Amino acid sequence: MIARNILIQVGAVALLLAIVATGCSSSSSTGDGSTQSEAPPAAGAAPTVEQAREAGAIARAIENEPNRMSEILSAHGMTAESLEDLMFEIAKDPKLTEAYEAAKRSPSSG
Repeated sequence: MIARNILIQVGAVALLLAIVATGCSSSSSTGDGSTQSEAPPAAGAAPTVEQAREAGAIARAIENEPNRMSEILSAHGMTAESLEDLMFEIAKDPKLTEAYEAAKRSPSSG
């Protein structure tokens, strides 16, 4: 049941990301682009609980301030596509889904 809910959320966030990325991708460049904190998992590698929490925090931040999506993603060393891919991988694992949901709901300080 939780996996189904996260898949629905993934679809909604993916749609939001696609819409905002289409409107912002060519005009929004802040800094040198070399900032990375939590890289998405390599192809074939399963995401970690920490990456699931990070994805939840990123999704929450984007939902709270969609006009800053490019900034938020860049600050975490991600693109809209890499976040979407990570969220689909998270949705496959109940433990990762739980970590994602908890992080998405909890208030954060940055």
